[in-house]
Amino acid sequence: LTNYPQLLLEDWYFEICLRTRWAYVRKWGIDRYMNTMLRSLRFKHLKEAQSLVSNVDSGYFASPAREREVLMKMLSIQKHTSNLNIEHTETKKIKIKAPTIWSLIRQSSISSMFSFYPRLFWYGRHFSITFTFLNACRKYGKLHASKMLREYLVWKLTYPIFSIKNKKPLEYISLRKLLRKNFFPGISRDNPVMDLLRKGR
Repeated sequence: LTNYPQLLLEDWYFEICLRTRWAYVRKWGIDRYMNTMLRSLRFKHLKEAQSLVSNVDSGYFASPAREREVLMKMLSIQKHTSNLNIEHTETKKIKIKAPTIWSLIRQSSISSMFSFYPRLFWYGRHFSITFTFLNACRKYGKLHASKMLREYLVWKLTYPIFSIKNKKPLEYISLRKLLRKNFFPGISRDNPVMDLLRKGR
Protein backbone atom coordinates (compact mmCIF):
# COMPACT_ATOMS: atom_id res chain seq x y z
CA LEU A 1 0.00 0.00 0.00
CA THR A 2 3.01 2.32 0.24
CA ASN A 3 6.38 2.76 -1.43
CA TYR A 4 8.17 3.18 1.89
CA PRO A 5 9.66 0.26 3.84
CA GLN A 6 7.92 -0.97 6.95
CA LEU A 7 10.88 -0.19 9.19
CA LEU A 8 10.75 3.45 8.14
CA LEU A 9 7.04 3.61 8.90
CA GLU A 10 7.73 2.17 12.35
CA ASP A 11 10.44 4.79 12.80
CA TRP A 12 8.02 7.57 11.88
CA TYR A 13 5.70 6.44 14.68
CA PHE A 14 8.65 6.35 17.09
CA GLU A 15 9.72 9.86 16.08
CA ILE A 16 6.20 11.28 16.44
CA CYS A 17 5.88 9.81 19.94
CA LEU A 18 9.37 11.01 20.87
CA ARG A 19 8.72 14.59 19.76
CA THR A 20 5.39 14.63 21.59
CA ARG A 21 6.91 13.38 24.84
CA TRP A 22 9.82 15.78 24.68
CA ALA A 23 7.50 18.72 24.00
CA TYR A 24 5.46 17.74 27.07
CA VAL A 25 8.60 17.52 29.21
CA ARG A 26 9.83 20.93 28.07
CA LYS A 27 6.46 22.54 28.77
CA TRP A 28 5.39 20.88 32.01
CA GLY A 29 8.57 19.38 33.45
CA ILE A 30 9.84 15.85 33.98
CA ASP A 31 8.07 15.37 37.34
CA ARG A 32 4.64 16.02 35.92
CA TYR A 33 5.48 13.86 32.93
CA MET A 34 6.44 10.93 35.16
CA ASN A 35 3.31 11.41 37.21
CA THR A 36 1.21 11.23 34.05
CA MET A 37 3.01 8.14 32.80
CA LEU A 38 2.68 6.23 36.06
CA ARG A 39 -1.03 7.07 36.24
CA SER A 40 -1.61 5.73 32.75
CA LEU A 41 -3.49 2.45 32.41
CA ARG A 42 -0.82 1.29 29.99
CA PHE A 43 1.72 0.99 32.81
CA LYS A 44 -0.59 -0.17 35.60
CA HIS A 45 1.26 -3.51 35.71
CA LEU A 46 4.51 -1.86 36.83
CA LYS A 47 5.22 -2.02 40.55
CA GLU A 48 6.20 1.67 40.57
CA ALA A 49 2.76 2.59 39.23
CA GLN A 50 1.04 0.28 41.71
CA SER A 51 3.02 1.85 44.54
CA LEU A 52 1.87 5.32 43.48
CA VAL A 53 -1.76 4.21 43.36
CA SER A 54 -1.58 2.43 46.72
CA ASN A 55 -0.40 5.63 48.39
CA VAL A 56 -3.62 7.45 47.46
CA ASP A 57 -6.10 4.56 47.69
CA SER A 58 -7.94 4.40 51.01
CA GLY A 59 -9.56 1.07 50.15
CA TYR A 60 -12.98 2.33 51.21
CA PHE A 61 -14.63 2.30 47.79
CA ALA A 62 -14.96 -0.49 45.28
CA SER A 63 -14.24 -0.01 41.58
CA PRO A 64 -15.16 2.11 39.70
CA ALA A 65 -15.70 4.42 42.67
CA ARG A 66 -12.18 3.60 43.86
CA GLU A 67 -10.78 4.67 40.49
CA ARG A 68 -12.54 8.02 40.82
CA GLU A 69 -11.23 8.43 44.35
CA VAL A 70 -7.67 7.65 43.26
CA LEU A 71 -7.94 10.04 40.32
CA MET A 72 -9.22 12.91 42.46
CA LYS A 73 -6.50 12.41 45.07
CA MET A 74 -3.82 12.21 42.40
CA LEU A 75 -5.05 15.44 40.87
CA SER A 76 -4.88 17.12 44.27
CA ILE A 77 -1.36 15.77 44.80
CA GLN A 78 -0.31 16.94 41.36
CA LYS A 79 -1.68 20.42 42.07
CA HIS A 80 0.06 20.49 45.43
CA THR A 81 3.46 19.41 44.17
CA SER A 82 3.40 21.74 41.15
CA ASN A 83 3.21 24.87 43.32
CA LEU A 84 6.34 25.26 45.44
CA ASN A 85 5.03 28.36 47.22
CA ILE A 86 2.06 26.60 48.82
CA GLU A 87 2.51 25.85 52.49
CA HIS A 88 2.28 22.36 53.86
CA THR A 89 -1.30 21.08 53.80
CA GLU A 90 -2.99 17.90 54.85
CA THR A 91 -2.35 16.43 51.41
CA LYS A 92 0.47 13.94 51.68
CA LYS A 93 3.29 14.66 49.27
CA ILE A 94 4.28 11.58 47.35
CA LYS A 95 7.72 11.21 45.84
CA ILE A 96 7.34 10.05 42.27
CA LYS A 97 10.01 7.54 41.41
CA ALA A 98 10.54 6.54 37.80
CA PRO A 99 11.32 2.87 37.20
CA THR A 100 14.95 2.13 36.48
CA ILE A 101 16.10 0.40 33.32
CA TRP A 102 16.97 -2.73 35.28
CA SER A 103 13.53 -2.70 36.89
CA LEU A 104 11.85 -2.52 33.48
CA ILE A 105 13.97 -5.42 32.24
CA ARG A 106 13.06 -7.55 35.26
CA GLN A 107 9.38 -6.76 34.75
CA SER A 108 9.58 -7.72 31.05
CA SER A 109 8.66 -4.21 29.96
CA ILE A 110 11.67 -3.16 27.91
CA SER A 111 9.56 -1.18 25.45
CA SER A 112 8.53 1.12 28.32
CA MET A 113 12.03 2.58 28.29
CA PHE A 114 10.98 4.79 25.38
CA SER A 115 8.27 6.32 27.57
CA PHE A 116 10.15 6.70 30.86
CA TYR A 117 13.43 8.03 29.43
CA PRO A 118 12.38 10.71 26.91
CA ARG A 119 15.51 12.80 27.49
CA LEU A 120 17.85 9.89 26.76
CA PHE A 121 16.12 8.95 23.53
CA TRP A 122 15.72 12.57 22.47
CA TYR A 123 19.47 13.16 22.53
CA GLY A 124 19.96 9.82 20.79
CA ARG A 125 17.24 10.45 18.20
CA HIS A 126 19.77 10.28 15.36
CA PHE A 127 19.97 6.55 16.06
CA SER A 128 16.20 6.12 15.98
CA ILE A 129 16.40 3.51 13.21
CA THR A 130 18.55 1.36 15.49
CA PHE A 131 16.04 1.70 18.34
CA THR A 132 13.19 0.92 15.96
CA PHE A 133 14.97 -2.18 14.68
CA LEU A 134 15.57 -3.46 18.23
CA ASN A 135 11.93 -2.86 19.06
CA ALA A 136 10.91 -4.67 15.86
CA CYS A 137 12.95 -7.69 16.99
CA ARG A 138 10.92 -7.71 20.18
CA LYS A 139 7.56 -7.27 18.43
CA TYR A 140 7.93 -9.37 15.29
CA GLY A 141 10.86 -11.65 16.00
CA LYS A 142 14.41 -11.57 14.68
CA LEU A 143 13.58 -13.17 11.33
CA HIS A 144 10.89 -10.70 10.33
CA ALA A 145 12.88 -7.78 11.75
CA SER A 146 15.86 -8.83 9.60
CA LYS A 147 13.63 -8.78 6.53
CA MET A 148 12.44 -5.31 7.49
CA LEU A 149 16.04 -4.14 7.87
CA ARG A 150 17.02 -5.60 4.50
CA GLU A 151 14.02 -3.93 2.87
CA TYR A 152 15.01 -0.62 4.44
CA LEU A 153 18.66 -0.87 3.33
CA VAL A 154 17.64 -1.70 -0.25
CA TRP A 155 15.26 1.25 -0.28
CA LYS A 156 17.93 3.53 1.19
CA LEU A 157 20.48 2.56 -1.48
CA THR A 158 18.10 2.77 -4.42
CA TYR A 159 16.16 5.84 -3.38
CA PRO A 160 17.06 8.73 -5.71
CA ILE A 161 18.02 11.33 -3.13
CA PHE A 162 19.42 13.70 -5.72
CA SER A 163 16.05 13.93 -7.46
CA ILE A 164 14.43 15.50 -4.40
CA LYS A 165 16.39 18.73 -4.84
CA ASN A 166 15.46 18.99 -8.51
CA LYS A 167 11.88 17.94 -8.03
CA LYS A 168 9.33 20.64 -8.81
CA PRO A 169 7.01 21.59 -5.96
CA LEU A 170 3.62 19.98 -6.12
CA GLU A 171 0.69 22.15 -7.10
CA TYR A 172 -2.32 21.55 -4.92
CA ILE A 173 -5.52 22.06 -6.88
CA SER A 174 -8.88 22.24 -5.19
CA LEU A 175 -11.83 20.20 -6.37
CA ARG A 176 -13.60 23.32 -7.61
CA LYS A 177 -10.64 24.23 -9.84
CA LEU A 178 -10.56 20.72 -11.24
CA LEU A 179 -14.22 20.99 -12.13
CA ARG A 180 -13.69 24.38 -13.76
CA LYS A 181 -10.88 22.98 -15.88
CA ASN A 182 -13.10 20.06 -16.93
CA PHE A 183 -10.57 17.64 -15.52
CA PHE A 184 -13.19 14.94 -15.06
CA PRO A 185 -14.88 13.48 -18.15
CA GLY A 186 -18.50 14.40 -18.72
CA ILE A 187 -21.36 12.01 -18.12
CA SER A 188 -23.54 11.57 -21.18
CA ARG A 189 -26.67 10.72 -19.20
CA ASP A 190 -26.12 13.44 -16.63
CA ASN A 191 -28.89 15.80 -15.60
CA PRO A 192 -27.97 19.43 -16.51
CA VAL A 193 -29.44 20.61 -13.22
CA MET A 194 -26.70 18.74 -11.35
CA ASP A 195 -23.96 20.66 -13.14
CA LEU A 196 -24.29 23.70 -10.88
CA LEU A 197 -24.17 21.51 -7.79
CA ARG A 198 -20.96 19.85 -8.93
CA LYS A 199 -19.36 23.26 -9.38
CA GLY A 200 -19.97 24.02 -5.73
CA ARG A 201 -22.94 26.32 -6.14
